[in-house]
Amino acid sequence: MSFKQKRIMVRLRKYRKKLIAIVAVIAVSVFMVNAESNYFNINYSEISDNAIIQSKSKMDIESFDISYYFKHKETGNASWYGKKFHNRKTASGERFNMYDLTAAHNKLPLGAIVRVTNEATNETALLKINDRGPYVKRRIIDLSFSAAQKLSGATNPTVKIETLLAQDNASLIPDSDKYLFGYSYDLPLVCIPSKIVDVVDTTDNFETAIRKYELTKEKNNGKFVYLFTDAGKIKYKYNNLKETYYIGLVVLPQDSEEIIVEK
Repeated sequence: MSFKQKRIMVRLRKYRKKLIAIVAVIAVSVFMVNAESNYFNINYSEISDNAIIQSKSKMDIESFDISYYFKHKETGNASWYGKKFHNRKTASGERFNMYDLTAAHNKLPLGAIVRVTNEATNETALLKINDRGPYVKRRIIDLSFSAAQKLSGATNPTVKIETLLAQDNASLIPDSDKYLFGYSYDLPLVCIPSKIVDVVDTTDNFETAIRKYELTKEKNNGKFVYLFTDAGKIKYKYNNLKETYYIGLVVLPQDSEEIIVEK
């Protein structure tokens, strides 16, 4: 090898690493340009600052659900009360009925619907809060006799309480549509617009609502069946916790479309 060829080889080795780095940078740049081009290939319309656009070929409940603003969860031990307090007045003014699906809680709003799950057995129940208690330390909820039976709760089990509350943040519910709080034994709690709910029955009695919900759920196996109430702050007067309960199925649009979800 001549002296001139040796000098060329030295220079090539010297600049090889730089050449590799340059080629790598060019490759990454091409990839990012293509990716960015695909990302922005969306037909954005003018929307408000507090909204987001989602585009789906088949929409799901999450496309409409805003329950994350209102969810409340807590875990602890449950107790129950029955015959001794039967027919006595509760904190709400209602007469305590040990055979109704009700419960007492020290802080949750009277009239609130809660889903209670026995963490040992995974049994669940939907209950209405209509009283205050329990007054025993290390207890977070007092179940009626009937609720305790439904949850195998006679042994003061550890339970999980889930509910939807809009007492202090009702303003987060969009004015663009009527929204409903949805409760279920086995589906996530939701807050969705009424336009995607097919209401099959209504009642102002909670016990009747539970029976209708269970019957509708049995007849529509595999579908999204919920017990609904109007979303918003719970309003009640002493001895008057009556509210309209809706039994309905979630019916989702199937066509591909661009939707706006207010946040």
